[in-house]
Amino acid sequence: VGAPAAVWQRVLEQSGRRGRDFFGHLLNPSTHPGDEWRRENFTKKMHEYSHKKVTVNHNSAEIMVNGKAFFKPGAHADMSGQERAYLIAGTLAGLYHKDKKLSGNAVAQGNILYIGHTRIFEQGPDDPPVAELAARLNQIK
Repeated sequence: VGAPAAVWQRVLEQSGRRGRDFFGHLLNPSTHPGDEWRRENFTKKMHEYSHKKVTVNHNSAEIMVNGKAFFKPGAHADMSGQERAYLIAGTLAGLYHKDKKLSGNAVAQGNILYIGHTRIFEQGPDDPPVAELAARLNQIK
């Protein structure tokens, strides 16, 4: 569910968020939405899909659950922290879509966070300990 927003986040990062200048807009106006608008649109859809339980703060890349900060992922493998935030939030949104109260508990198994049989994410080198994140999620879910 978070993959479309993650894709547009990667596009923004790869393009360097280059905007067109004033004359570029005048001489060659575009009727297409911008990359940031697309990312934000998919984030809104993910938020709606989760029964308004999960979102990502675009500026800080903090994953929010029930209006409370869950965590801000760090970069891992070839993904930025922001890109990971949308993917992790999407996984959580899918669970909330199925179960509005998210009745399963978050548990840490090694460096992986699970809720029930669903793998939420693998800890990255700059992420807090998974057990700490499981406890935090269980408090705010």
